[in-house]
Amino acid sequence: MSRPAQGLAVLCSLVLGTVVVWAAPMVVGQGRASLLGIPTVTNTTTCTNAYHIDADCDGYGVGGNGLIGPDADDNDPRVNTTASVMNTYGSITSFLATVKGYRPNHIWYLDGARGSNSNCAGDDPSRPCQTFAYVRGKIAGCDAILIRGGVYDEANSYNFPSVNGSPGCPTIVMAYPGESVTLTHSTSGQNGMYLNSNFATIDGFTITTATPGKGMGIDVTKSSLANGVTIRNMEISRFYTDIWGCAESQNWLIESNVLHNGEAEHNLYLCQNNSSSGPRVGDVIRKNVMYSAARNNIHYNTHQCIGCVIDRNILWSANQDPGGGSASIAIQSGWTNGFITNNVLFNSSAFGILLNDYRDGQAGIGVPHDISRNTIANNTVLFTARDLTGNNNAAGCLAAIAIINGSGVESVDLGHNAYTNNIVVQGAPGTPNCGAAVAYKQQNAHDINWWTTDTWTNNIIFTPTGGAPLAIAPAGVTISAGRVDWAGFGSSVAVFANNSQANPMLQHWDQAEFASPLLFNLRLQAGSPAIGAGSRSAAALVDVLGRTRKDPPTIGAYEFP
Repeated sequence: MSRPAQGLAVLCSLVLGTVVVWAAPMVVGQGRASLLGIPTVTNTTTCTNAYHIDADCDGYGVGGNGLIGPDADDNDPRVNTTASVMNTYGSITSFLATVKGYRPNHIWYLDGARGSNSNCAGDDPSRPCQTFAYVRGKIAGCDAILIRGGVYDEANSYNFPSVNGSPGCPTIVMAYPGESVTLTHSTSGQNGMYLNSNFATIDGFTITTATPGKGMGIDVTKSSLANGVTIRNMEISRFYTDIWGCAESQNWLIESNVLHNGEAEHNLYLCQNNSSSGPRVGDVIRKNVMYSAARNNIHYNTHQCIGCVIDRNILWSANQDPGGGSASIAIQSGWTNGFITNNVLFNSSAFGILLNDYRDGQAGIGVPHDISRNTIANNTVLFTARDLTGNNNAAGCLAAIAIINGSGVESVDLGHNAYTNNIVVQGAPGTPNCGAAVAYKQQNAHDINWWTTDTWTNNIIFTPTGGAPLAIAPAGVTISAGRVDWAGFGSSVAVFANNSQANPMLQHWDQAEFASPLLFNLRLQAGSPAIGAGSRSAAALVDVLGRTRKDPPTIGAYEFP
């Protein structure tokens, strides 16, 4: 399933001493004829694209593919290398406290090329340890391991230290600021890193494997409560699933990671296991790039997730596994009072966003609960029914957003959700009978009609290939057969106000260019009906780039200009 990344054009140039960056945030190029894009002199536009994260546009960041190297501080273009860290902050401890908010009790250093397990000592960068297996046993809770640059290949999984941090003082494993660190395995079936601790932070390095599709990139499987797990600034690729987190939990933060080539299943999978007695609470998944997943980019398979947030992510090429029905974002078996906001989703071959109550078949997993009272706002969802391989891996064209009860429980509530300020494009190839932009699907004849409790306000729902804006499919009726026209959409839900069928005028997309994601530019052209047409009360405060929303805000993930 592994696919080589498309070549990147130069992102930054020096012209007369001025940094020139490309205006398109997730693609290089403003249109089909301009692969290099139109240079714009600015220091506020992100250089993050479909393959990597470079928020301050200094040429350093997460994800490789044309970047110079990892970025020590992706909010400050002056600070990227170890030398610039020292020049600016004077010491690593000052940098950690000021920029990262990390204040570990003690720091242990790991250097595979120059370290010694027999002579290493804490708080002494001149005396690093040599192997991760050794140094992990040296630290206590609220300590840190800083890994110096290099490629590390140890026989077994890198097990996070089995000690708990505390609120405000996590146990930390991170790359030395500004240095490139890769953890890999040449032995088959190993996890990249296994974590079984509370208040634990993993930050800043690459995890990959020489045996694709085996093991998990980061595996957090815990029978008891797992609190305060943070995973940030990581590139993880080629595992069975890139991040696998299965536990009753509170307050996880997964941010600014590039997760790709989830070879067997997902880029990110969050669940609860057999012994989980309570819900997940307060997960935040933000500012990540995820692509090339056999199944979902993001998959929640939980009893419940309460108050969880999926915000400002770029997600593409989900459902690469032939015959699947996976989505870029799949919320399954319980998600309430949450937020799905400011996400850019494209090139999934089955669904963009899927709310689907179902039974997983594994004991204790996928127990049906309500998926209700959530806010789905300011997303840009382009559904083309094509992944990076060009395949339509679902049975026919499905939908950009789908809400489906597959649980067998007739009383489950998938309604009382608010859909606001979204751009939804059903751009799948095919005939007018091909799917719909939005679909509601019952499993049983006596399922409650939860769509009658939903609100749809200030959305643009565009179907250029002839698909219906809505499909309502009772039990025994396929999505393509349950088509509802625009007037029917308005009369089917609780609130339907200020919605439009107009072309949102995205900069450029073409479903035939599935193999070239850098050509897709889902920002808006001048004159777009989405500009200033959103609801202020429901809008996220910032857009996918972190820019402050105007009043009134623009519909979709990108504020204009």
